[in-house]
Amino acid sequence: MIMIGDRHHDVHGAREHGIDTIGVLWGYGDAAELEDAGVSELAADTQILKELLLDSSGS
Repeated sequence: MIMIGDRHHDVHGAREHGIDTIGVLWGYGDAAELEDAGVSELAADTQILKELLLDSSGS
């Protein structure tokens, strides 16, 4: 399971439940906000998100 979110609230909520987060950069938050919150990965577009999800599904 992985959380996909665009704000620090998403990252904090997922971490509280032991879930990694992919931060997306086409929402309301920016890279600095998500990185400061401790996001696992960042995706600048849907193609990168797809690649990250496919990479994580094989592990």
